[in-house]
Amino acid sequence: MSKKPKTHLTAAQYWEWRNCISEMWLEKARLEQKELEVKLMQREIEANQLKAKLFAGTVVAAHVKSADKAKEDYFILKQKLESNLGQSLDGKVIDDLTFEIKLLDESDNQTS
Repeated sequence: MSKKPKTHLTAAQYWEWRNCISEMWLEKARLEQKELEVKLMQREIEANQLKAKLFAGTVVAAHVKSADKAKEDYFILKQKLESNLGQSLDGKVIDDLTFEIKLLDESDNQTS
């Protein structure tokens, strides 16, 4: 006596089957979404790295150039003052109140 195979599902079996398939496709879609989110984050990281390189390459370089120019201007002014004063300003300070040129050692002794 062999059992005859069933050809129909019960309503509960059918809906359990359909729900299982729907959950499987939903989880696949969620996985794809997460994979796309990871790719998007990687692209954002790459974009930020490029922005950082661009910033370092242009903005920082411009500030370096500006700092170099300020240093160059200082040395030009120093040479001009030395030429007008007839003496070197190396090892000397200029008093902020009297504008007197003093040796560095003299200014240290007066503040003590």
